[in-house]
Amino acid sequence: QTAVGLTVGVAAGNIGLAGSVTLANFDVGTSAYAEGGSITAGGTGLSVTATNTEGAAVATGAVGLAESAALAGAFDVVDSNNSTFAGLGRSSPTTSSDTGADGVGVTATAATVSATSTSTWDLVTVGGTVGGDAAIAAMGGLDLSANSTQAGVYGGSITAAGGAVDVGATATSTVDNL
Repeated sequence: QTAVGLTVGVAAGNIGLAGSVTLANFDVGTSAYAEGGSITAGGTGLSVTATNTEGAAVATGAVGLAESAALAGAFDVVDSNNSTFAGLGRSSPTTSSDTGADGVGVTATAATVSATSTSTWDLVTVGGTVGGDAAIAAMGGLDLSANSTQAGVYGGSITAAGGAVDVGATATSTVDNL
């Protein structure tokens, strides 16, 4: 998921009033899973992987120019509510199997269950004013993140002939406010 936004407000005259707001909203579920029954995997083994990548590049600005009074305000909001899940034995981390019994039987040379979530936000917020009598500029930003990244094995059995069983979840968030 990627969002790119540019919002600019400009006002001029005897009294100048300018404002701008940018909103980037992410709300996605990504999942990979195997449940019920049995799986036999040879060669390199079995891999259940869920990956979610999101990014936002947002620039928000406001300029007020006036002979008497100028007022400008700029505000940006990034809201992220994503879930990333990888699992053996369940289709989600919070509910039991749709088939009525958690678990899956796996026979493989190796087994890997991994969930990865990466968020990168680059935000620029600028405000400026020029006024004869009064000039006021305000800028702000709000970054909200409620992301969930989970990987797991629920019930069942894994037989890894000569290999390893790896289960891992990684979440990375980078926010640059300029």
